[in-house]
Amino acid sequence: MIFLYSVGNSLLISGLIYMYWLRQKDVSLKKWFFPALIGKLICGILSGIFFQRYFQGGDTFLFQSQSLLLTEYFKASPAAYFKLWFTNKYESETVRTAMIYYYYSNSYTMVFLLSFLNLITGNLYYLNSLYFSLFSFFGAWQLVKTLGYIYPQNKYAVVVAFLFFPSVVFWSSGVMKEAVYLGALCWLLSAVLNLVFRNYRSCWLEMTGAVVAAYVLWKIRYYFAAVVFPLLFSLAVLTWAKSKYIFLKIRSYQVLLFSACLLLFSFVVYHMEHVLRLDYFFLQLTQSYEALVTLSANRPHITYPALEPTVSSVLAHAPIAIIQTILRPLVWEGDNWFYKAAGLENFLILLLIFGWLFSLFKYPPQRFDLLLFIFLVYIVVIGTLIGLSTPNLGSLNRYRIAYLPFLVYLLLQTKGYRLLVNRYFSK
Repeated sequence: MIFLYSVGNSLLISGLIYMYWLRQKDVSLKKWFFPALIGKLICGILSGIFFQRYFQGGDTFLFQSQSLLLTEYFKASPAAYFKLWFTNKYESETVRTAMIYYYYSNSYTMVFLLSFLNLITGNLYYLNSLYFSLFSFFGAWQLVKTLGYIYPQNKYAVVVAFLFFPSVVFWSSGVMKEAVYLGALCWLLSAVLNLVFRNYRSCWLEMTGAVVAAYVLWKIRYYFAAVVFPLLFSLAVLTWAKSKYIFLKIRSYQVLLFSACLLLFSFVVYHMEHVLRLDYFFLQLTQSYEALVTLSANRPHITYPALEPTVSSVLAHAPIAIIQTILRPLVWEGDNWFYKAAGLENFLILLLIFGWLFSLFKYPPQRFDLLLFIFLVYIVVIGTLIGLSTPNLGSLNRYRIAYLPFLVYLLLQTKGYRLLVNRYFSK
């Protein structure tokens, strides 16, 4: 049976890839499709081996083992399984007590996704890994195409940032939340930007894609989604309004409208779930920090001795948090190959930052770009939250891929880096 499932899914995956590849029209980007895809699929397999060898399976294999319970639950009673999906109520007390994760957690969402996928893959972990990697790649590729359309002079910068930057490729592959999150985020961004810039064949198809991606994003990382949604919706409203009203050609009115939309949508989003209340959120953030500091006592980690669950304390620690989440581990920290590899990549990021700052002072931007500003806000907010809640440097290197490709993309916007990247990737 393992052989049959392997052959059948290999054919299915190959068919999906082939149909998707046929739809690609940009020849200059298309030549990087298979190199990026193959690297992604290989990393999906390697990530499973990595967790199995160094963490006795880690959370990724725990997701898989938990999903088997729900897969069997489906086989025993499909009606009860789908009822569970919509009501979060078990008809089997045995299954309920065996489940570690609860319905409101993003880990529960991962388990549910895997339980359904198991029906196709025959419960084979590494086949599931290929599907997760494929979803992440397709989402990233969609955004690569969209940003390539909006900023054609920088289209290879987005190729580097989302498809070839080492830790981004590795940590967004395999059976991991990061693969689902980044894939859904990229798909949502692509769909919204295509609608905003009228770069689509079917408006309804893009809208459907945006709704599905937004739902997945919310289920897998609602804290991050609470940052993304107001920013994207405000961009969409402002772009639409600018095309309708002449007075919005004035920059000050644009700022006012965008700010008003951002406040309104933020108010709506933060009242969708009680866990998004600031007092509760900051308490959870500091508790997560304290728990991970204890677990990281004998390993390199970040410390914030004065961190408290208050707005003022979080804001005071935000600058050092974003710096540390970008640059640590440093190249000399840690005593194994994992920390050394992460340190070398961070050294590369540091060089990119120095080059970006030099170019910024020498060639100041001639105009304000709202989309790039939104990316910058997203990087700062998400980077700060990750930096404050994740003192363990190993986990930090993994979690930060939520914003890392956007950071690399922005750093590659300078003239010198653009010429360098374009010269290599346009060959």
